[in-house]
Amino acid sequence: MTISDHQELRAILKRMESERHALIEHITTIMWHMRGSLSRGEAWTLSDKERSIILKHIEERVKMVEKTNLAIV
Repeated sequence: MTISDHQELRAILKRMESERHALIEHITTIMWHMRGSLSRGEAWTLSDKERSIILKHIEERVKMVEKTNLAIV
């Protein structure tokens, strides 16, 4: 391997670590807002599209709570 190959590999691994962290954050957010109606295992089996839809709904609810000062339910 050349130095360039090592640098490229480091960049790929750094990007993958960032993506892994974002995925963990998304799964944790979904589980917290679902309040036990979705298990950890179930949350990890969600497709990217399903996670995106759920996170969009969560974001909408959070904005509504901030706007109305009502409790998040």
